[in-house]
Amino acid sequence: VIHDTTDHEPPKLATAYSRSEQTMQHYREKYPDMDLYIDLHRDAIIASDGTSTAPTFSFAGEDTAQLMLVVGTNAAGADHPHWSDNLSLALHIQKQLSEEYPGLFRKINLRAASFNEQLSSGYLLLECGSVANDRSQAERAAKLFGTGLARMILRAAQNA
Repeated sequence: VIHDTTDHEPPKLATAYSRSEQTMQHYREKYPDMDLYIDLHRDAIIASDGTSTAPTFSFAGEDTAQLMLVVGTNAAGADHPHWSDNLSLALHIQKQLSEEYPGLFRKINLRAASFNEQLSSGYLLLECGSVANDRSQAERAAKLFGTGLARMILRAAQNA
């Protein structure tokens, strides 16, 4: 596992994905056998009146941020040959983890953009709560996701 904490938003949010693509390409070259990439975000769920929503569910008696997988498509003309593979992966992960942690996920969000997901058939954009969730809620959700994903990978390796 590689955890890259580069903040790609500064100096300009509009070009964040071109900078994150450079980071992604660096890791693809350095570790060509890597086959799963997770781009972690916090959603900006803001209503027209400016209020923010903090999507949560209760886990072990504590409010925990809900997660959302975002899958880009080639619907807007993006060159995205892997989008259906990424969707299949997102559906598989969401189904498996939802069985362990009911309520952890919001519905998968299909979008008409690629979000750098065109770079790999194992690329997912994961929204961990929103800007309105507090840090502890987001950290609980991330820990559940990581633990559940690790179990999935171990099961797959044992069955291979």
